[in-house]
Amino acid sequence: MEQIKKTITEENSFFAKRTSSSISQYKECIDKYSAEIEKEVSLKTKTLIFLDTNVLLRYYSISFTAREKLFEFLVTNKKRIVVTPQIQIEFIRNREDSIQKFFEQVTSKIPQDFNTDIVNKMKSFSEQNKVVLKDYPFVERGIEEYQAKLEALLKKLNTEVEKKKREHLDLIFKDNLLDFLATCNPCDGLTAEELTLIKRHFDLLTKDINAETVDSLIKKPNGAFPGLGDIKNKPEDPYGDYIIFHEIMKFMMNQNADVIFLTFDNTKGDWMNKNKTPHLHYIQNIYCNTGRILYILDAERSFGELLNINVDSLVSTNEEIPLNSITAESLMKFALHSPIFDGAKIVPFEDRFIQELQTNGYKYMSEIERDMNKVAYAILQYRKKYTVLNSIGIIRGGLRIANRNYKFQVNSLDGSIIKIPQESLDEYKKLSELSEN
Repeated sequence: MEQIKKTITEENSFFAKRTSSSISQYKECIDKYSAEIEKEVSLKTKTLIFLDTNVLLRYYSISFTAREKLFEFLVTNKKRIVVTPQIQIEFIRNREDSIQKFFEQVTSKIPQDFNTDIVNKMKSFSEQNKVVLKDYPFVERGIEEYQAKLEALLKKLNTEVEKKKREHLDLIFKDNLLDFLATCNPCDGLTAEELTLIKRHFDLLTKDINAETVDSLIKKPNGAFPGLGDIKNKPEDPYGDYIIFHEIMKFMMNQNADVIFLTFDNTKGDWMNKNKTPHLHYIQNIYCNTGRILYILDAERSFGELLNINVDSLVSTNEEIPLNSITAESLMKFALHSPIFDGAKIVPFEDRFIQELQTNGYKYMSEIERDMNKVAYAILQYRKKYTVLNSIGIIRGGLRIANRNYKFQVNSLDGSIIKIPQESLDEYKKLSELSEN
């Protein structure tokens, strides 16, 4: 006789058991968890492993060496790997973007940074000190030799990056990870009725919560619940983690099995505290519903110790690295600390200049610093021609050199927006070509 599958109900769900635990049941759960946790952290047991979406996507943002070791682990433990339907949906939705970001922010950025941080800085040093260096001809000759070698190295680097670009495009269609995931252990999703139920529960949990109160609630003991962080990060559809939690719960009820959930999600606080320990009330909640133990593990620790690899993402996201807004203070800090402004008069940055930067498409200080550093050598030549430039003039000129779409200026008197004549922009175009060579 076929066994009737257990389902998520009003009586069996996170919402139903969020406050229903006796001391004896609580102690029983804690004892079982503490007795096995160190073994499970090693990932060397036979316990089934559920992979969070961020673990799958992290594969595309770590070094190629780390990818090989991570993939080897997955293949070796194939019989233990489970990917829930919701995680599959999220993986498919974000996969191509993750591949693209790695190429844009890591692979293609290497020659840009090499040119900016090494080649152009050496040019700038030589140009700034050319009079003094006449007294040290051996230094001058050495710089010229290294300059030629560095430029040849840059050329070769650009060629190799083009090859990587083709590999990057191939990865969309020829991907070992994608092939692997297609053959992993199946996991039943939630029915339409179950989804309706838990979304209603989620809405009840969040009815008095807004984006401003999320962080303080997560810090409270037993205050978090799966998906809480996404009220702030994904307000249009915050249900993802809550669905995943119940997919795992349903699996555990029907398989009568303990499971591991591997996640990098320790920044939002949805699954783990900021110190990378799991929310213990999640484990207790699962135990109340299933009689089994859920081990929520920090993937960074587990993979780092087991595989001896660095699984830090090489790709920046707005969630991981907050970008500084453009303000008078952040512009002043940049001008006071960057060698680009050496010897120039540092003047206050008024609101109308900030408006000008925003009109020309700049949202964050990181974008301004990136473009200014990219054309540092050309700015040096520009300053030789216009010797009285102050800090605003240097930023304005530098960004016009770096960004050919910088075509507008805000009138400092009346705030009107003026389009810069093309003949004036031609000068910056020539300097931009100087930076590219």
